[in-house]
Amino acid sequence: MSSQLIKGKEISASIQSELTPVIEGYLSSGRKINIAIIYFGNDPSAESYIKSKEKTFKKFGIAINLFNFPETTEKATVLKKIHELNTDPDCKGIMIEMPVPGQFDKLELFSEIYPSKDIDCLTPYNYGRLLLGYPGPVPATAGAVIEVIKRSGFELSGKNVTVVGRSNIVGKPLALLLLRENSTVTVCHTKTKNLPEKTKQADIVVVSAGKPKLLGEEYFRKESIVIDVGINFLEGKLCGDVDYDNVSEKVKAITPVPGGVGPVTSIFLIKNLTVLMGLSK
Repeated sequence: MSSQLIKGKEISASIQSELTPVIEGYLSSGRKINIAIIYFGNDPSAESYIKSKEKTFKKFGIAINLFNFPETTEKATVLKKIHELNTDPDCKGIMIEMPVPGQFDKLELFSEIYPSKDIDCLTPYNYGRLLLGYPGPVPATAGAVIEVIKRSGFELSGKNVTVVGRSNIVGKPLALLLLRENSTVTVCHTKTKNLPEKTKQADIVVVSAGKPKLLGEEYFRKESIVIDVGINFLEGKLCGDVDYDNVSEKVKAITPVPGGVGPVTSIFLIKNLTVLMGLSK
């Protein structure tokens, strides 16, 4: 059986073609758009995400300002920087890249960002709007997964979708978005029993477990559509949460890592940005 390889770069290019005129129209009058990314230490996965985002934003003529803090940085220093960015009229978006050092209260940190500049839907205000079904930004990776599935020609309404992972950034918001699409959603996690049974029952499996090559061929069937959200480094190489080499030819469709959900996640941040700036819905 020949599987469909879902190419995130092609989907990203399609979304880019829709958003480019919107951004160009804003910048044409001499106005600026700066995006700030705050991150800590030198985590390889975080740096991979940041490079992808930088590349995407530059395509639109949007400037990226990186603020890399040592993991031992005091809370007051970071909060001061967030406040400065909140009041900078040219800064239209603020992001905090995971992981965040243990001495920080994530909720307190995210709450400091103005909701109007929260392009990754980290603030309690925007997250609450998502939960209640109101329009606004959505966590970029979760939103990207929906775009990847729909733009690859797969139906979500009425389909059984299993999400492996329950993080606040991907698993939980993705479940909410899938419910909006009228999918029947099963969320699995580290305490789930008989995980292969749950994934094999699904039409679509989204894997966001954070463990390299965790799911092998025994977790899927030939009609499975597999969306791998994982970003891991194993023996110096980037890989997903699915054992791609052993799974890719035994399912209906699959996203590779890299080149799958990642490029769409980056472009989805632009979509969130246009929503927050009132340039699109």
